[in-house]
Amino acid sequence: MKEPGAIANRFGANLQILRAQRKLSQEAVAEQLGVSRQSVSKWESGAAFPETETLIALCEWFDVTLDEMMRGDVSTSVREGTQTYEKQNRRMAAGVAGGVFLILFGVGFVLLWEGLYRRLGLSPYTENVGPAVLLLCVLFATMLFIVMGIRDEQMRRQYPEMQDFYTRTQKEAFARRFVWLIAVPVGVILADVVVLLLLEKWAQAAGLEGELMAGFFWIMGAAVAVLVWAGIQQEKFNIKKYNVENRPEFRRHSDLTSAICGVIMLIATALYLVMAVRSGKWGNHWWPFAVGGMLCGVVGIVRDAKYRQQHKELDPDEF
Repeated sequence: MKEPGAIANRFGANLQILRAQRKLSQEAVAEQLGVSRQSVSKWESGAAFPETETLIALCEWFDVTLDEMMRGDVSTSVREGTQTYEKQNRRMAAGVAGGVFLILFGVGFVLLWEGLYRRLGLSPYTENVGPAVLLLCVLFATMLFIVMGIRDEQMRRQYPEMQDFYTRTQKEAFARRFVWLIAVPVGVILADVVVLLLLEKWAQAAGLEGELMAGFFWIMGAAVAVLVWAGIQQEKFNIKKYNVENRPEFRRHSDLTSAICGVIMLIATALYLVMAVRSGKWGNHWWPFAVGGMLCGVVGIVRDAKYRQQHKELDPDEF
């Protein structure tokens, strides 16, 4: 059993850690609790102890349990939170980027298979191999998106508020990389389009249109995946935005946006399947996915702009 003095010292050390984590002064803590700055100073030094009501209010404000505050080490919880945040963002970036690449890979494979099927006169039993691979790619990509979304939701519920733990050096180092992570893929996409335009007529004459389009989508998929990965990695440094997104009112706003985008992509998938089945050409009707993706982007931008307009008190840097 710990001595009262040891408990007071542990409490004081935890209070200092939590206050420093939130970058609060002793005056700010005192004002929040309705006590003097000298009282907070005595608590942190272990020379005094707050009253029970004040102690409970303090624990609620810093979102820690009474046992953690009195006997535990809150620095452990802080480290666990930052490690979970960093690990989840790495997983999210890889998972979402991988899902995007899978979908574009599937589109390219359909086009490649259609070309091979016609040119090589393959067995009719193999005609639907391309569409089957595309649907499998979409299935696995959807599973990735769902798993990443659930994990992200679990982390946000466990750590609804995060302190900015990234150093200035870390942010500046990634900012220098981010420039290239955006510029190179964009250059690759533009070059990919140019090559497609230059070789289109030749590919049609040589009967290699399917191979050309497959290569186009695979290169496009790799470049877009890098852009998505870089965007999510860059976004993780915006801790202010993370905290805003975990507010109850923003979560309701975000859930509605996600529902709208889900409906849009379901309609796009249904439209693709109807057109593909009717025409028998599965590789010629990929455009609903592109249109659906763009519509989702527009919905997100418009709804975020509306949210900012309704909450003008927010710091512009939080978005």
